[in-house]
Amino acid sequence: MKKSILTIFGICAILTSCQDAYEINQPGLITEESLVFTDAVSVARGVSNIYVSFAPENDIKFQTVFTDEVGLGHQNGGAGINDGSFNFIMDSGNSYAQAFWYGNYGTIYQINRMLTVVDGLIENETDQGQIASLKKSKGELLGLRAYCHLKLFSYFIPNYSDAEGLSIMKADFIPSDDLKH
Repeated sequence: MKKSILTIFGICAILTSCQDAYEINQPGLITEESLVFTDAVSVARGVSNIYVSFAPENDIKFQTVFTDEVGLGHQNGGAGINDGSFNFIMDSGNSYAQAFWYGNYGTIYQINRMLTVVDGLIENETDQGQIASLKKSKGELLGLRAYCHLKLFSYFIPNYSDAEGLSIMKADFIPSDDLKH
């Protein structure tokens, strides 16, 4: 009996002493969008941040190789042939395809999160200058989201004229936590 009480006491002591390891509240960490984007200036900074994270280098590299804008040199030595860079095949396991897919949908997800906050700010704002700035930011966000969808559309649609064919996901919402991959 004494042994079981000590065992229970020991387990409780271990569980309560580890509480600080899984309940971490770091100062300065804000995960709620409405706390970050409070006015037109902070929204404009958020739009600028999306422009900064929107790097076209992978697009340029892929388009250069895949569309045959560059050719193999006479004394190449096998660079690009042995690793498959010049095979002109893009499948789902290709690192280029994965980078485009995850990069564009990641950007779309950030934009959708900002758009929900911007819509709420526009509804509650009374200053016409702030409303105009918020609407400008919203227009830029919608344009960037459309561009990301267009890039996905251009790379992953096999037949543009087939309305019933394969397509991409139109992500104009914030997915819930229970959305399955």
